[in-house]
Amino acid sequence: MTNSRSKLATVATVLGLTAVLAAVKVREATAQVPPVQLIQLGHGCNPDADLKMKITGPTEVEQDRIVFQAGAETGWHTHPGPAIVIVTQGALTEYEDDGCRTVLPTGSVLFEGEGKVHNLVNETGGVSEVLGTLILPAGSPLLVPAPAPAPSVCKANRKDARQ
Repeated sequence: MTNSRSKLATVATVLGLTAVLAAVKVREATAQVPPVQLIQLGHGCNPDADLKMKITGPTEVEQDRIVFQAGAETGWHTHPGPAIVIVTQGALTEYEDDGCRTVLPTGSVLFEGEGKVHNLVNETGGVSEVLGTLILPAGSPLLVPAPAPAPSVCKANRKDARQ
C-alpha cells in the first residue's frame, strides 16, 4: 500500500508540474508584441552645437559595429561622406592630420566630415567598441586609405582637441 501511495504522489507531482508549465506556455503564447519596437544600440553626446551635413545625389548609408582590440587602429584614412561614430565601450583616441588628438571615452559621439584625414586608435588595455554610420555617395568605398601626415602641433585654440 505504501508503494501505491508513493507512486500516486509521484504521478500527482508530475501532473501538477505539467499543468504549471502548460499555463506558463499559454501565457507566453498570448503575450502581445508591440507593433513597433525601439531597441537602442547606442547613445552618446557631443557638445558641438554647430553640426551641419549636406548630402547631394544618390546616397548609401552603412551602419557597423566595430570592435577594436587593445592597441588596434584604423590606420590613416578619410571617408567620401560624413560619418557619425558613437563609442559604446572603452575609449578611442582620434589623431587628426593637423596634429590634434582627442580621447573619446564611452558615450562620446564623433562627427567626421567628408575628406577628414584621421586615425582611430585603441590605447586602452581592453576592448573598445563603436557604432559607426557612414553616409556615402552611391557606389563609393567606405573609407579611403591616406598617407600618414607630417608631424604638426595642434593649435591650442581648437575647442575639441585635448593633447
